[in-house]
Amino acid sequence: MRAFAPASFLALAIVVSATPAHAFPQINVTANQTISTVPPRYKTTFTFQLVGYNPPAAWYGIVLSSSGQGAPVTFYGTECPAYPWSCSNTPTVASYYKDGGGLQGPAMQFSVTTDQLVPCVSIRIPDMLLAKVPSPRVENDYVITACLAADMPTPAGSASWGRLKAIYR
Repeated sequence: MRAFAPASFLALAIVVSATPAHAFPQINVTANQTISTVPPRYKTTFTFQLVGYNPPAAWYGIVLSSSGQGAPVTFYGTECPAYPWSCSNTPTVASYYKDGGGLQGPAMQFSVTTDQLVPCVSIRIPDMLLAKVPSPRVENDYVITACLAADMPTPAGSASWGRLKAIYR
């Protein structure tokens, strides 16, 4: 019986310290194309895929804004997959939203037209579980700051071998 107590304590500690696998985005810029030089307009096409667990919500979104690295980015247009996706822009923000479901599945293709050949942007993926209104609103959004150049690697966070193995089980 005494040998059972330390083993059960160890099992309890492992279960309590275990964290659920969370989704993380994979972004791949597939093309940077010049639309016009006067005024400067460039179309950046990228794929977006959310890998891992992501609970369903009423809507999901991806929001691009100027990152502050280099020259400020002005947004002139957006393109997104067909319904349930919708996209829009203002001069300071490009938004892509999906009604219902989740963001899992095959990579989806988006594009943004800006005044920069390689726009440096902040990509915000809102956390739909914690971003509830009314207040208190909890900011737990996933944010990536990157310059969108074709064939550049996707930014990745650090992870242990066990965490990577858990994602692909």
